[in-house]
Amino acid sequence: MVWALSFWTLLACNDKVNARIYSSARLAEDIEAYEEWDHAPGWPDVHAGCEDPHTPIVEIWLNEVAFGAMATEPKVLPDTAALVLQVWLDEQGTEGTLLAMRKVEGIDPDNGDWFWGAFDPEGAAVAAGAASDPDAGPSVADCVGCHRSGVDFVRFPGMVALDPSVACP
Repeated sequence: MVWALSFWTLLACNDKVNARIYSSARLAEDIEAYEEWDHAPGWPDVHAGCEDPHTPIVEIWLNEVAFGAMATEPKVLPDTAALVLQVWLDEQGTEGTLLAMRKVEGIDPDNGDWFWGAFDPEGAAVAAGAASDPDAGPSVADCVGCHRSGVDFVRFPGMVALDPSVACP
């Protein structure tokens, strides 16, 4: 009994082990307080999105780990860094999809160790996983395919050359 309890305690506390069991539910828990996080540098508050599917209006937050790492060179984000992008469907604040990416050490080394998630306005996961997970689906593959052009899969002005014809802050 003590061995089993110790094993489950280790499993719950060791991030490298958790990489094997990280899920959309864990991502939702990790980003639960995202509206209290800082907005992305250079992207204050709500603004026009730059590229589909991040349109028409977006708001971006970074957890403390990600925000602190944005000031470093090179801008490779550490384990537990998380970014959240809320898509707003109109200027009245109609919620669209909530998109999130969280660095989980060991989950997908070939793709930056990012776990991706998309949640509908009610909070249900509509897509989630690491790019190497065959069950993650085509939406996650689309995220990774586009974000691959960023620095450590992050696409902000100053971190990647976005299409110059797109008006981004």
